[in-house]
Amino acid sequence: MKLHKIPFLLPFIIFAKGEGVIDPKGVSEARRDARGAVKSHLELAYETINKLSRVTLAIAYEAAAIQQSFKFRPALGELLEANLANLSTIITHNPLTVNNHLDGIVERYKRIYESTNGDKDDLLRILKLNEDLMTSVSSDYVVNKTKIHDFFDHLGNNSTISRLKGCNETHVEMIVEFWNVINEKKAANEDDKKIAIVTLKNRIPEVRQCMTSIKEYYSFVYPISKVGEVFRNIFSARATVELFKKKQIEYENFPNDLEKLKNIAKKIIKDWEAPQVDVYKEVSMTVQLHKDMVQNKTMAVWLSLVGYGLIEDLKMVREDLNSVWFKEKVANGKSIKFLENSLEAFFKFSEYTGKLETTWIKFKAFFKAERKNLLESLSFYSSINQCSDVASGEGAIENMKKIYNGCWKGSAQTEDFARFDEHSKTLSDLNSTIFEVLAWCNETVKQNDFDVMETALDSLNNLNLENLNPQETINEVREIQNFEDLNDFFERFLRFHLLQKKYDTDYQLLHKVNLVDVMEETAANLTKSKSIANLKCLKMKEFQSSKIHSTVEFITSVRRIGNSSDHKKIKDAVKIYSDMRTDYVAVEKFLEETRRQSKQNEQLTKQNPVLKFKHSMKIATKLAKGMICLRDLIESYKLRSEILNSANYDNGVNDKIANFNENKQVKEFWSGSPGYLLEHVVRELDNLNMEARKYIGSDLGTIGTLFDVATNVSGIKGVDLLFEYVHDQLDSYDVKDKNFQMAKKNSENLAELWLDFTVNHQDLRAASESIKDIKEYFDEIFKVNKSEKVFVNSYLGVIIISFGILFAIVLGGLIAYGLTESGRNKYLIWWIYWFGKPEAFEKRWRYSLFLDKTDHSNSLLEAVREVNLTNVANCVKKGAFINAYNRHGNTALHLATKRLYPDIVEILIKNGADRTLLNVQNKKPEEIIGTDLDVLRADQKAKIEKIKNIYLKYQNKKFRIRVPELFPVSSFHIYADKSTDDKLTNQFMEVFKSIASNEPQSSTTHCIVKTSRNGTLETDSLESLLWIFNGTIIVKESWMSDCLKNKKNIAKDYNYLVENVKYNNVVYNTVLKWSEAMSKGSAPYLYGVYIAICLGDYANLNTMTSIINSQGGTLLDAFPTKNYYNVGSHPYFHAHLGPLFIITDGQYNLQEYKNDPDKMYTFFTEAEFINFMLKREINIDRNPNPISVAVGGDN
Repeated sequence: MKLHKIPFLLPFIIFAKGEGVIDPKGVSEARRDARGAVKSHLELAYETINKLSRVTLAIAYEAAAIQQSFKFRPALGELLEANLANLSTIITHNPLTVNNHLDGIVERYKRIYESTNGDKDDLLRILKLNEDLMTSVSSDYVVNKTKIHDFFDHLGNNSTISRLKGCNETHVEMIVEFWNVINEKKAANEDDKKIAIVTLKNRIPEVRQCMTSIKEYYSFVYPISKVGEVFRNIFSARATVELFKKKQIEYENFPNDLEKLKNIAKKIIKDWEAPQVDVYKEVSMTVQLHKDMVQNKTMAVWLSLVGYGLIEDLKMVREDLNSVWFKEKVANGKSIKFLENSLEAFFKFSEYTGKLETTWIKFKAFFKAERKNLLESLSFYSSINQCSDVASGEGAIENMKKIYNGCWKGSAQTEDFARFDEHSKTLSDLNSTIFEVLAWCNETVKQNDFDVMETALDSLNNLNLENLNPQETINEVREIQNFEDLNDFFERFLRFHLLQKKYDTDYQLLHKVNLVDVMEETAANLTKSKSIANLKCLKMKEFQSSKIHSTVEFITSVRRIGNSSDHKKIKDAVKIYSDMRTDYVAVEKFLEETRRQSKQNEQLTKQNPVLKFKHSMKIATKLAKGMICLRDLIESYKLRSEILNSANYDNGVNDKIANFNENKQVKEFWSGSPGYLLEHVVRELDNLNMEARKYIGSDLGTIGTLFDVATNVSGIKGVDLLFEYVHDQLDSYDVKDKNFQMAKKNSENLAELWLDFTVNHQDLRAASESIKDIKEYFDEIFKVNKSEKVFVNSYLGVIIISFGILFAIVLGGLIAYGLTESGRNKYLIWWIYWFGKPEAFEKRWRYSLFLDKTDHSNSLLEAVREVNLTNVANCVKKGAFINAYNRHGNTALHLATKRLYPDIVEILIKNGADRTLLNVQNKKPEEIIGTDLDVLRADQKAKIEKIKNIYLKYQNKKFRIRVPELFPVSSFHIYADKSTDDKLTNQFMEVFKSIASNEPQSSTTHCIVKTSRNGTLETDSLESLLWIFNGTIIVKESWMSDCLKNKKNIAKDYNYLVENVKYNNVVYNTVLKWSEAMSKGSAPYLYGVYIAICLGDYANLNTMTSIINSQGGTLLDAFPTKNYYNVGSHPYFHAHLGPLFIITDGQYNLQEYKNDPDKMYTFFTEAEFINFMLKREINIDRNPNPISVAVGGDN
């Protein structure tokens, strides 16, 4: 993961728990994690370094505390996972006085409750009547008649009528008919079925128009709803009149209720006493403090990633010091007592923080669980605060009674609302239907990715259905890209169609009545209504229902507090907070006392051994960053099976990620070969785990090397939280498909993995360096003797001087040789071999396809096949890419191992051949020793033993790969595609005629093409694509013009590489992936694929044959029948497909094979096959023993 800054106690957050692994007591327990699973070598090595990390940080803390450079509040913020800004509030906020007064408050309120117990029903009735009155007084009863006419004029417009339906009704019927046919939900004759499908296919623009209307429905409906607000006023006023008609007697008696309320208030005054403490303020502040501290945690990013009990780790330092590992490997058997004594203040700090942690956890848990209940209880205390002056409330009630008596003239209804009551339902029903349509549109937009629908419609539009029968037509449609999504989308239109019919019914009913007259009549009647007149009067006289409401609320709150046990929960909350506060204050006092004592005993303090560790906090921080990096690697290692599972997502899921993920890097990654790259990550992690074994319990001289070894794990460069983006995307879809759900769950498990480990390399190297400083410190304080070199006699000086002169002469000769071209190249190769970064190798490996080729074959693979030891040695010496595969899916090491060539096996291993690579039978080289032989002779048995011993001998040794030779410009064979500018091409050919040609050749290394402004090769030519599939380096036309300006640019072809190709209006970013796969001799993409071309007179046959052959496919001269192929087999890189590829244009009736129950056939058009090739998607057959496609084997 990427690190930006390191906090004060950050190193503690990465410490794992547990005693060292070399202690003979409890070894088996130490080697298991909390779940009982056996720990990996990497975890065990990590735990060894953890001891060192914890002790180092303890020393750094102690030194910082003595030097008064330690800021304890940030440290506590991290340890407690609390917001730093709120820690100081703990000191100032002390609500304990609440508990001293709360019992007395509740006792007084209990007496009030008992004295008003008979008034409960009156209070409830007054509260309800007043609430209705409050709402009614505040409403607007002004009706603008002009707006009534405007609304109905707008509603009667034909365009509005159509738009309110959401989409054209005939288009919706067409979609519904299409869905019914495709899903066989409706009986229809064969001709009608095809007509329904072809009709929609031919009217896709109308479908898209409908989709646009759905997306824009809200923006169309909203202005109409604003005009219709006039009717909301009418409906509201009519409801108000009806309310006061029903409750006419209650509201005529309302002044009597106000008098009762005034008398209840009088009774309260005699027992009322204002609280001496503001319970609401003090306790609500405590609740808010808890929320602020836990929601805005200090350095939450670190803690959420690691999640250890940090204070528990503080307590482990004394245990670490006394561990067998520390005493033997760090203290070298010396006493550690003086160091333990010097850390006494740290241990005290651990004790104090341990107590604080206990009360802090209780505080967090209690307030998290009870927060809602506490706030509800405190709301009654808040009501008391807002109306604590009961006497003034009594006066306000009297005043409101006078206003009410002056305004309320009865509410008997004399107006006739019969026509409104009879016909208003038609308008209400239409309004409801429109809002149902709106809800449908909003839900449809939310649940469906319209870009996915567009892709599916494009696929449907590209189908050629002319010569197909109805069932064939249905089957073809079901095979289009994103069909399931489109089908689910269209299914929603069944409901939409019903809503449109309901809209038509409601609209017709509405227009049977002259609603304009009805509404105008109703508006006039409302103006005459006594109830409305009463309410207008109350509003004008500023009748304050809120005063009545607050008085009732106050009385109700006092009664509620007096008759509940809520105060016990409040007291518990105050006590729990106060206990935590006491422990926090104790930590602060301890730290202050530590600082004071350090000043008083300054001389004694200077002798403390922790101060001998210079820059201790800086060094501890470096080590901590490295430990976090290791922690990331461990987490990734634990999830390696999930990582591999992600390479097997369903095709539909992969398409969604590759085409529609919001993150560009994720889309590019998933459009390439994600399976191969993810497998590579797992191999790197497996190798690291095996290497980590030697560092378990090792000493300080070697243990730091683990960080250097960890830099060999690169992960996926440029893609950080890969699966977080994938999960966010998949989580946004409402899809029930089991494959989709599997991918969603898998990506959720991997969401927090940071897979670009290259960003950690700097921190890992720094951690390695920090251990050297730590070792030097411990060697000094434990007085570990260093070997001294002594001159035994005077002749030694003479010998040294002589060697110095000789060295100078040799050095001069080496420098002179380095000035030659040959010398520079040799030194550069030497430098890359020992110190070069992967990028330096990659730059040279780009040309391996041409460097490693002799007579159109890979030189190394040919030398192994011929058992030519000399040629094998020459090839690896020249830096041939040693892990290239042959067309049968074996590397050179697989081949040599399988055929029992022990000398070749040893050469390959010692020159860096990857022993972990799998062949297309999913076997590592060591797993296939001698499997090519049916009967073993004695000499072959001896060779088997020899090869086994070779693998055993180098089991834990890693060899460097040889540096490839530089591919000279003089070996370039450049061809300019006919699409390039003629004048520019001719000039280039003239200047570089020794390496450029107007004609394509089998030896061509570079193909120059014309690109769009964004650098994309746009072509519909298979010949152009053949260059890509053959691994030729594709460069932009601008290379020629820049080379004419400066000839040195001819050697900088890497600055002009084409990355994207656009074919059939689809852009693919796999040009470089194809180039890399071919240059490094990846296993053939079409291995295990048998292809039949059923296209009649096919003009592109030769080009297609070249493409298939170059990628290891087998082109058949007859249609394949299943007799010769194994049922259940799959191509190695396409485990989701049948192995028999049929390229057809639909002229032949192949329905029998399309319906094959064994799924052995995979059908493509030419365009679909090229799309399949350009995508270069890989889904490896993970079967430990993959079934060969052909009967008798694929080799």
